[in-house]
Amino acid sequence: MNSINNYIYSECAVNSKKALYFKNKHEYLARDIDPLKAEEYREVRARANKFSLFNGFKTVENSKSIQERFAETNEALREGTGVINACFKFEDLECEVSQVMSNENHHIYLYIDKVNTKLEKETRKNCCRELAYISYVANKLGYIVDGSSVLYLNKDYNRSGDVSNEELFVIADVSAEVREMVEDVEDNLDAIRAYMNSSEEPESGFCAECKLDRCPFWSLCSPELPEHNIFDIHLKGSRFTCKKKLELYNAGIISCEDASECTDLKEYLRLIMKYEANDLPAYIDRDAVREFLATLSYPLYFLDFETIAPVIPKYDNSHPNEKICFQYSLHYIEEEGGELKHKEYLAYPGSDPRRELCERLCEDIPMGVCTLVYNDLFEKGRLNEMAAVYPDLHDHLKDIVDNIVDLEDLFEDKKYYCHGMNGSSSIKVVLPLLFPDDPSLDYHNLEGVHKGDEAMAVFAAMEHMNGEELEQKRHELLEYCKLDTFAMVKIYEKLLEVIS
Repeated sequence: MNSINNYIYSECAVNSKKALYFKNKHEYLARDIDPLKAEEYREVRARANKFSLFNGFKTVENSKSIQERFAETNEALREGTGVINACFKFEDLECEVSQVMSNENHHIYLYIDKVNTKLEKETRKNCCRELAYISYVANKLGYIVDGSSVLYLNKDYNRSGDVSNEELFVIADVSAEVREMVEDVEDNLDAIRAYMNSSEEPESGFCAECKLDRCPFWSLCSPELPEHNIFDIHLKGSRFTCKKKLELYNAGIISCEDASECTDLKEYLRLIMKYEANDLPAYIDRDAVREFLATLSYPLYFLDFETIAPVIPKYDNSHPNEKICFQYSLHYIEEEGGELKHKEYLAYPGSDPRRELCERLCEDIPMGVCTLVYNDLFEKGRLNEMAAVYPDLHDHLKDIVDNIVDLEDLFEDKKYYCHGMNGSSSIKVVLPLLFPDDPSLDYHNLEGVHKGDEAMAVFAAMEHMNGEELEQKRHELLEYCKLDTFAMVKIYEKLLEVIS
């Protein structure tokens, strides 16, 4: 008999029952967990367990078997002791619970902890679904669930000195929502068992609740799709959602060619579909390019940051999951036709890098000069955060913010579009399409660090390095960030070229 656990119930059961069949038959497709994030999640769990509410609770070791953990949980709760890392088991149902408070006469209160800093609609619903399943299993074992809550990270917590577990977490009481969902658990379990135990592969196609952008079974579940189809198109934000793609698919509009003629789509979407369906020369709105270039002035600077985002704030005056700048690259041209110059900064790990980075940045970028970035929300966000932390540097940092121009705008607004972009305006997509034959602009040719999440992981790992190994990783980070701003320079030169 296949067992059902929290993940299977809360994630697969409702979001995509078809995924249950594939998970059971193709478990090797489960996503890899980033080691850095996994370690941070363990630290969050450890700190949640030390929350004062759970003082005196018995900790059940995760290394033990499900049956052993259930026996220890059951014994402690029957004795009136709360349990950390609790486990319930009833027939084919298993569940893990972050913390369970024991009240009198078999009454209990359930807690689960999450690394989120917000309990937004979908996240809250998933948490409630998980707690409803846990409540159902607990009820089957003779327990009466008095209520349920979610512990999650307090986005407003500002570290000062040692991390305060009491201030680090927020508790959301979701008891009423969970009680409503418990009523649906029995029917959901019947459907889950049917899917999991089926010997026949489900028909191809998509589920109504399909999450196309995050499904690990996409290659198995999706039907045969034509080359250049609507599911290849990825835009920022909510401009072309999974829901919209499914609506088009169900209406028989699947290829980019068909979508290019769909009058229900906005003009920029039809342009994207047209250029992906037909390998056309680049679309360039030269008037828009001229207008954009007219907003720039010399001296002209090209700026890029690299950041880490510790789940638990690592430094004073920082928040959970806040992006902390540890590096920048800065190319600049002082006058039209002038020499391209470069400056850079990379912190050594172990202490808060922001103060020294800001001081160097204020030395390297004069006030009142034009600074190009790629995705201004990111750079402006980091500069504004650091300006709030360092009042003496506030005016200079805010001046840099006020003079930033976003190079991505032309590509995001589809004023410059090439076949192969698939709707994306990411510099990693745009660059090789504008310069297909230049190996110096190929991120794959870099050593060690090729993308932002690798940079984050390398900088975090550097804290445990020294000597040649440390200097080698510093070199890899410097070369990576340098390519980011050099890529902006080359794109800027391409824009000048297309209007000359």
